[in-house]
Amino acid sequence: MPSKRITIVGGGLTGLTLAYLLSKQDIDLTIVEASSRLGGRIQTIVGEKETPLELGATWFSDVHQNLLQLFETLGLQKYPQYATGKSLFQTKSFEPAQTFFVPESESPSYRIVGGTEQLIKGLVDNLNNVTIKLDTKIESVIDKENEITLKTAEGQELQANYVILCMPPQLVGSQIQFYPALPTEINSILPSVQTWMSGSIKFILEYERPFWRNNGFSGM
Repeated sequence: MPSKRITIVGGGLTGLTLAYLLSKQDIDLTIVEASSRLGGRIQTIVGEKETPLELGATWFSDVHQNLLQLFETLGLQKYPQYATGKSLFQTKSFEPAQTFFVPESESPSYRIVGGTEQLIKGLVDNLNNVTIKLDTKIESVIDKENEITLKTAEGQELQANYVILCMPPQLVGSQIQFYPALPTEINSILPSVQTWMSGSIKFILEYERPFWRNNGFSGM
């Protein structure tokens, strides 16, 4: 029998990477995800032209050494983002865009061959003896002496020895109740921790070919 029961709340990149590392040990491991899919802020869809289209996280660079090491372990491949030529920058919708020439960086941005979701798929495919519960939203965490109880929005109760929350801090502070309550210092910090890109809206256009490059534009 496994010596520990660990529940990871959140099936995004952090939760899945942690599960991948812990699954190599003798642990009863469960991932609980509120949505109907894994990946969190990583999501790739395929366009009508069979192009992998990124609805979430897209780029990384050579400074992300841990990520690069994970790619190597999972057998994923990368390619540099095309960045040669002129770029456009528009501050207001009613003003014309300004044209800039931005030199290529010595440390380029990369993308994953097949789309960023290949990283999620690679992690999931390498999970050993891990239970995954989708459409399961945790509403409260109750810390008893030797056991932690997680209560879901559907009224279920899950038991664990350890619980690891892999969620944006703002969501933890606004959507989960803790018994006993978290320290006041932590409760005051959680709502103020910014979630990267949370105020942005992303949309995608798919073209037959990058026609802008014929006029010396990078597409940025």
